[in-house]
Amino acid sequence: MKTTHIICAIAALLLTAAAPAQAYNRRDNMSDKLDEWISHAEDLGYRVIETDIDTMRDSITLTFDLGPGAYHAYAESSDNIDDLDMTACDERGRELDSDTLTDNYPALEFTIYDRQEISFELTAYSYDGRSRSAGEYCFVLARESDYGGRDNRGRDRNRRGHRNNRDNRDRWGNDWNDWGNDWNNGRDDWNGNWGNSGDRSYIENRLDDLRNRADDDDLRPVMEEIGETSDSETYEINLPRGRYVAFAAGGSSIEDLDLSISDEGGRVIAEDTQLDADPAVWFDIDHTTQVEIQVSVWTFAPGSFSDYYCLLVCEGR
Repeated sequence: MKTTHIICAIAALLLTAAAPAQAYNRRDNMSDKLDEWISHAEDLGYRVIETDIDTMRDSITLTFDLGPGAYHAYAESSDNIDDLDMTACDERGRELDSDTLTDNYPALEFTIYDRQEISFELTAYSYDGRSRSAGEYCFVLARESDYGGRDNRGRDRNRRGHRNNRDNRDRWGNDWNDWGNDWNNGRDDWNGNWGNSGDRSYIENRLDDLRNRADDDDLRPVMEEIGETSDSETYEINLPRGRYVAFAAGGSSIEDLDLSISDEGGRVIAEDTQLDADPAVWFDIDHTTQVEIQVSVWTFAPGSFSDYYCLLVCEGR
């Protein structure tokens, strides 16, 4: 009996001694991750201005006084957090950017034009299979040296890929996946000889293709546009409650075209920032509201500075 008590006491002491060691190793691991994100930002030519390592449970908010500029924020959590999300808001509470991908390393980018306090909310959306507990995180905030340009952003934006907020993805379920797969599978068919760069007939044919795809998926067109741009164009449209999809396509000299949908409060509902010229976004409207649709060219082929694009917005049936 006495031997049993001694063994139990020794085991308890070993467990007690191991706990701080585990915590130390986990924090040491976060330091390594922090160094990796700092190197990532510096490799892209950004200047790191804030870093942080700490412990969190459900969520934590970091606030910084920032001047005008283009910023990039990165975070990563310890392995016991399966899904870490991050949102940046201005001092009026308006969302600047968010990353709700199902991973534990969110990345944001945004631009502000006057000095203000910017808040970053980190949310542990899900933990691993063990009981819910605390976890560690690291955070890096960096600033572009020339926030008027876009030269370095492509590599950074590619990390995020085709983003949409989690609520929309969960509600759309299989419809989202079916439409997304159809759209992606059809992109390769758009490389035909439909005209030269800057040729309106080229984009008219692409719009015809969009209409055919919408008809095949039993979608009802509510808006379509053809325009020419060297940067970005914005449209406003009143939409009743419903389920919608917006497609866009760029001319042959547009290498990267993005598409963003915002509500009347300026909050981004959905966006596609993949590095391609054929963005598509799916979104729900809970009540009649005016939405803002922005089509933005990020990259032209060398020697090109303007081209046509088309936009098609449809309602699901």
